[in-house]
Amino acid sequence: MPSQLLSDEALRVLAEHFATDYTLRTIQEEFDNADIDCDEHHRSSDMSERRGLVYMYYHTLDLTNSADVHKVLSVFESVLSKLELRTGNVHGGDFAHEQACKTLARLTGLLREDGFLYEGGTITSSANSPSSRYL
Repeated sequence: MPSQLLSDEALRVLAEHFATDYTLRTIQEEFDNADIDCDEHHRSSDMSERRGLVYMYYHTLDLTNSADVHKVLSVFESVLSKLELRTGNVHGGDFAHEQACKTLARLTGLLREDGFLYEGGTITSSANSPSSRYL
């Protein structure tokens, strides 16, 4: 069976970012813009409404399938671009700036571990990554 091309940890950190920094409507917009379906019948226990919504979208993805991985990577790109704007527009020392910097570094680091590079607003597959053969 093929292995998942994105780690559960990267998806968890993205879900946590959505749960703390986005509204339900903006979460829906991010996933809808990436053409990712929502399984409204999927329920995860002990989750906030926003985090649960993210997992309803995740539940429809096959992360061994490159087409589905491309879709979710477009969500990552959008989120990372917004974080970059925040880190550039807020003065250092501000809590929101610090959080945006930490989240940006954490997400890009996890993507790098999964074999993807984020540069210039775009995510590409690392040439030496096992995942590059799928994308």
